This record gives sequence, C-alpha cells and structure tokens, in this order.
Amino acid sequence: MDQLRGVCGQQLTPPPAKAPTTALSSDGEPWGLVTRRQLGSVPRGNVVDVLGTSITGLVALTGVALGGWLSLRNQDRMWRRDHDRHWRDIRLRTYSDFMSSLRRYVAFVVEGDARIDAAPHPTVPGEQMPLFDSEGRPYKEGLEAALMAVRLVSSRLETVHACIGTVAAARQVAAARATLPASGVPSNLFEVLWAAEHEFLNSARKEVDLAALPDMRRR
Repeated sequence: MDQLRGVCGQQLTPPPAKAPTTALSSDGEPWGLVTRRQLGSVPRGNVVDVLGTSITGLVALTGVALGGWLSLRNQDRMWRRDHDRHWRDIRLRTYSDFMSSLRRYVAFVVEGDARIDAAPHPTVPGEQMPLFDSEGRPYKEGLEAALMAVRLVSSRLETVHACIGTVAAARQVAAARATLPASGVPSNLFEVLWAAEHEFLNSARKEVDLAALPDMRRR
C-alpha cells in the first residue's frame, strides 16, 4: 500500500520541449539565409532592368488609355458637328419652303380673278377666316403644311411665334379680298404682313447662325 502511495505521489514532470527546427537548404544552411544570400547575389543592373521594364509598360498602358480617350472625344465632337450641320440644313430648307409657300399664297390672293370668301374666326374675335374654292385651296393647304413643318423642326420658340404671326397676317390680307378688289386691300394689312415676315426671317437666320438683316421694306 505504501509502495502504491509512493508511486501515486511521485511528481510527474512534462518531457522537455523540442527546439523548433529550421528548414535547411541542400548545403545545410537555414533557408532564410539562403534566400537573402541569393537575393544579395543578384546584380544591381538586373534590378534596374526590371524596374525600367515595369515603368515602360506602365507608360505604354497610360498612353494607350489616353489615346483611346482622345479618340472617343474626337469622335463625339465630330458626331455633334455633323448632327448640328444636318439639322441646320433641314431648318434652312424648311424655312425656305415656308417663304416660298407664303409668296405663292399672297400672289394668288392678290390676283384679280381670285374667288375668296370670309367668315368670322371661331376663336379670335374681330378677325376673319378666308375661305377658298378648289382653285385656291392648294395654296391654303401648302401654307398650312409649311407652317406645321416650321413648328416641327424649329429649335427656337421665337421662330415659331414669328411664323404663326406671318401666317395670321397673310390670312387677313386674303380675308380682305373677300369684299375688296386686289387694289382696294388696305395698305396697313400689307405693312403688318411684311413686318411679320421680316421678324420671321431674322429669327430664322439667328437660329442657323446668320447675321440679322436690316428692314428693307419699301417706304
């Protein structure tokens, strides 16, 4: 029993810890030392070459990115210039067609044998609406179609308002012909028409980057 107690009471000590092992190279030296020695043995010229190659690649990539950005910017600028030129041509043609339709309308109205009737305007008090027969209807429809084309393509509200005012003035000249001969149309109606036409011309010219014209109406 004493022998058993002696065995149980014996102080047990843990085994000694093993020293950490270090990986060795084939020469028997620590691997970290071998790595530093190997790195230290690299010639300085090779390190400079590696850095130079990296910098050259970075500069090349930057140049490619910058060139791509400049190319996209130039393409966008060219597209905008072509787009503006395209719409400028459309507006010039539309405004020219409107002036031609207006001239044909007025030329028909002042003909001596033109048959025109008039009726009160349904929405504008004090104004008359001209009514045309089959001979004059194409001139009326042509002017109204030209007006709608201007309203469709114009980029300035002032141009649209001037166009509408010009058509309204031309209609008043035509309405006066319902009861008066061509020579009896009041001159003030023609003055209002030419003033409205001049306002439209300058507004249209401003829209297509042209200088304004002076008032060249006959005095």
